[in-house]
Amino acid sequence: MPQMLVLIGLPGCGKTAFAKRLAAHGHSWERINQDESGSRSLCEQHAAKFLKEGKNVVIDRCNFDEDQRKIWVKIAEDAFAPVDALYFDIDVKVCKERVKARTSHPTGVEGKFGSEVVARFDRLMTRPSIYEGFRFIHNIATH
Repeated sequence: MPQMLVLIGLPGCGKTAFAKRLAAHGHSWERINQDESGSRSLCEQHAAKFLKEGKNVVIDRCNFDEDQRKIWVKIAEDAFAPVDALYFDIDVKVCKERVKARTSHPTGVEGKFGSEVVARFDRLMTRPSIYEGFRFIHNIATH
C-alpha cells in the first residue's frame, strides 16, 4: 500500500536533503518539490498520480500551517493511502545560517533575503496535529 510523508519545517531545516536521500535510497519513493516544479497544482497532480501507481510520496515543501497541509491529507485520503508528517523543529537561528550560506537556490531564498524569508515563515509556522488527519507525526528537533 502506498503512503505519503509530508515534510514540515522552515527553509533551511533540512527537508530537501532528507527527501532527496529518501527518494535516492528508498524503494518507490517519489519526491514532490514545488521549488523545482514551479507549480503547486502540478505537485498535487503528481502526488495523486504516484499514489495511484502504488508509489510512496514525500512532500518536500514548508507546509507551514494547516491550510498548507490539508490538500496533501486529502490527496492521500482520496488514494486510500496513510499520511504521516515529519516535523523539522530546527532552531530558527540554524535555519537562517544555512539559508544565508545557500547559492543558486531555485527560488532565490538565500543570503540576507533568505534569512528574512526564514523569519517570516517562523512567524507563520504552526505545529502539525493528528487532528489534521495524519496517522503519525514524527519530530526532528535541535533544542
